[in-house]
Amino acid sequence: ALQWQPTDNTDIVFEALVGELDATRDEQFLEALIRNNEDEMNVTAYEIDGNNNLVSGTFDNAFIRIENRHDDLDTKFQQYTLQGEHWFNDNWKLSGLIGTSESDFDNPVQTTIIFDNIVDGYSYDYSGNMNVPYFDYGFDVNDPTEFLYTEFRDRPNDVFNGFDSAKLDLQWKFAEDWWLNTGVAMKSYEFSVNEARRDDQVRDILGDSVPVTDELAILLTGFGSGLSMPSGNDTSWVIPNIGPAAALVDLYNLPANPRSGDIRAVEEDDMAAYVQANWDLDLGNMVFRGNVGLRYYDTDLKSTGILSGETVTATNSYSDTLPSLNLVLEPIEDIVLRAAYAQVITRPTLGTLTPGGSIGVFGDPTLSFGNPKLDPFQADAYDIAFEWYFAEAAALSVAAFWKDIESFTARITQDNVPFNELGLPCDLLDASPIEGECETLFTVTRNVNGNGGDLNGYEIALQMPFSFDTSSFLHNFGVVANYTYVDSKVDYSAPGSDTPNYGPLVGLSEDSWNFTLYFENETFGARVSANHRSDYLIRFPDRGVMDSTYVDFSSHWNINQSWQLTFEVVNMTDEFFDQRHIAGEPEVARPYVYHHTGRNFFIGARWKY
Repeated sequence: ALQWQPTDNTDIVFEALVGELDATRDEQFLEALIRNNEDEMNVTAYEIDGNNNLVSGTFDNAFIRIENRHDDLDTKFQQYTLQGEHWFNDNWKLSGLIGTSESDFDNPVQTTIIFDNIVDGYSYDYSGNMNVPYFDYGFDVNDPTEFLYTEFRDRPNDVFNGFDSAKLDLQWKFAEDWWLNTGVAMKSYEFSVNEARRDDQVRDILGDSVPVTDELAILLTGFGSGLSMPSGNDTSWVIPNIGPAAALVDLYNLPANPRSGDIRAVEEDDMAAYVQANWDLDLGNMVFRGNVGLRYYDTDLKSTGILSGETVTATNSYSDTLPSLNLVLEPIEDIVLRAAYAQVITRPTLGTLTPGGSIGVFGDPTLSFGNPKLDPFQADAYDIAFEWYFAEAAALSVAAFWKDIESFTARITQDNVPFNELGLPCDLLDASPIEGECETLFTVTRNVNGNGGDLNGYEIALQMPFSFDTSSFLHNFGVVANYTYVDSKVDYSAPGSDTPNYGPLVGLSEDSWNFTLYFENETFGARVSANHRSDYLIRFPDRGVMDSTYVDFSSHWNINQSWQLTFEVVNMTDEFFDQRHIAGEPEVARPYVYHHTGRNFFIGARWKY
């Protein structure tokens, strides 16, 4: 960063950030394939509980698979900004910014090697614990000769993000307690993703699957640490040795075939202008401040994808004006009342905008794609708050909020949609039986702006150091705490549906709270923080994350003016990540992911001159 102040009224700052992250990722799996079983799997014994869960079973002709996946990952990032401000006098200020950034992610190696075996006597049993079952694979999973090398995958991919922006703001103080802000902003955003695949059967390369030898396998050990698994579960098994297995089929010299569904790009250009009036007035003995404003935006989009082998580019544009109002009243000393209203937008995710997909023009015309014509989601947001600053550096606040959400993206199938209303070029129909007939009716599966919903809730927050009581041992202690309740109800059904399909907003817990107890003096500081959130959905209607409470600890010791030591513990209580398929109440939901990451300890030293 470089800062230059050529005059007392002018300040210019240049900042540059350049970084690179290199990483590798390895994942190993031991699994029974229920889907895609090449032959019928025979159920020889089973138990179904009162919630219709198949809690245990024994199977013959079971497909047992071992996978080892390795990724090489590299991300290069750079960002440059130049910003400045100049005061012409006490009433006029001009400020501006220009900047550019880009992120270039490359995953040149995403290799998975697969060993298979088909056995009799595979069994599992969840009856003792729905999160930690008993498994018996029916053979020695530590013996490489029990397996065949059957499949391989390699899926190199890359993602590019580029962002250019500029803005100019003018502030004018036109009266003693009033000033006006206005400005313009422009940004240009570019996104692209590409993926190719080398996925094949070993028999298609070498004529048959290959018996696994010691050279092709290595041993994984130590699985299940901290999971409290039932006695008899395998804690080790052979996994593919990726290097020799890839060399055997000459994997990296095989052609990489482009993956049409994962090749797409979006270019977005935005322009915005705003005007905002601000005030800070005395109304008798009360302070009354706030602002009111309007923001106009205009967005142009160009989306590119591959539709049935053809590169397709589609465009879209939209604009609107969004009002906002913020009011703050201080009726008496240390009491603050706040109220706010705003219209806000969220643009669709880039993956939903792709025109890529598949088209069928023989027989009844069909089309499946994203939707480059999606409009942004819009909401009306209302907030009120009460704040009491009852001691130095202490505050108690209570806030309530309401949001009327206009729509969410939904994926639906519609009949009798004219092709020329889809935003796709008519020449996609060239060399087909309906060439030039752009009014032809299609059965279309696509993303659309679906129905909306409501969100409301409240939050209570407390910040209280005990420093006001200088005679107590609590003098250096303090607490920071908050609780939030959110009730959301949105309609996930297709637009125009006669039957609403209501559910909570994805990713949002009904209850969440944080509590921190801290100690601080000139030499030593420490804090314990607890963070809780209740169950929440990650996919409507059937996948969610169960409630969790994480406790962390951090501390520092200032040895002298130059040296500081730090010690931290993350996840002190050893909380598990618990994700489930929800087929009723959460306590009877079927496990989907049950992860044990353990506690993490960090020791650090900091020196300054």
